[in-house]
Amino acid sequence: MIRLTTLTLASLLLAITASAQTGQPAAPRDAERLAFWVGTWQEETPPGAPSPGTETCEPYGALNVVCTLTVPDGGGQLTVLSYLPATKTFAVFAAHKDAESEVRTVRLTGKTWEWTENPLNPQAAGSPRVKFTETSPTSYDVTIDVMKDGKWQSTTTRVNKIGGIR
Repeated sequence: MIRLTTLTLASLLLAITASAQTGQPAAPRDAERLAFWVGTWQEETPPGAPSPGTETCEPYGALNVVCTLTVPDGGGQLTVLSYLPATKTFAVFAAHKDAESEVRTVRLTGKTWEWTENPLNPQAAGSPRVKFTETSPTSYDVTIDVMKDGKWQSTTTRVNKIGGIR
């Protein structure tokens, strides 16, 4: 009887250990870079200027971050930034409340995240070029290049983490 109880206890412990080890696999090292985006963000504005709204980003599994932008005028955006292990790249899907949605591949070079071509519309000449450059663990600059009169014009804005700081 003692032998049966010991054998049963040992089997149970092995099953629990095996179960704990078969949880969600660890994220690939590159996917860990998504953690930068987790938190609540807000653009810097001049004193007295209206609030531009806030963007809250949360992890969605080990390979995704989902962000919701809310702005005072009722506009906004839903963004999903994902790591694709098969190609070892990032992709982004952005659904704008007041415009078309877009899908883009993302090139990560150092601390710069660049939204590149749109695989669903590769001929989209004149599409804005967007770069996000991490300037600290709690801020980034977003640069948007827009084609105007045949020339690219850039606008850069600083964005700061205001919540969810780790």
